[in-house]
Amino acid sequence: MDEFFLWSEEEEKIDLDYQETLFYPWLLFKWMVESNDRERSLSGPRDLTIVHSYLQSRGKKLEALEREYLENFAKAPLSFFEITAASPGKSIDLRDLLLGLNHRILDDKASRFLSKGDVIFGSAFTAGGIGLFGALSMITFSPAAKTLPPSKNTT
Repeated sequence: MDEFFLWSEEEEKIDLDYQETLFYPWLLFKWMVESNDRERSLSGPRDLTIVHSYLQSRGKKLEALEREYLENFAKAPLSFFEITAASPGKSIDLRDLLLGLNHRILDDKASRFLSKGDVIFGSAFTAGGIGLFGALSMITFSPAAKTLPPSKNTT
């Protein structure tokens, strides 16, 4: 957990419940014990995320869509996104502000509270032809927080 909070001295003041939509995806899909980490006495594989370890050991037993979901979620970088359009109750169009990629996310709940121009932090990916959020911060940033690289379509 230290890595997630950047080794904060004030960890007890951080409300993990408020960060769970980022923390658990990060823990499962991004965090790993590095092979040169001698401070950790955890058993299990080193230099693999929890999901990559699971895919190695049981991935062949999964349905193709389940495997695609886990693999694409694991590849999706955490980034900042600008909401470029929202259809409440249906979908959100967003642009990755760091990579310049566009996504259409099907998400009933998020599409009801996010608005065009909002900037969010999280991850987005496609599985089974459907755009999904992998991780999503509960905090939105003002449109003034954005810087746009040239746009590239992912679909």
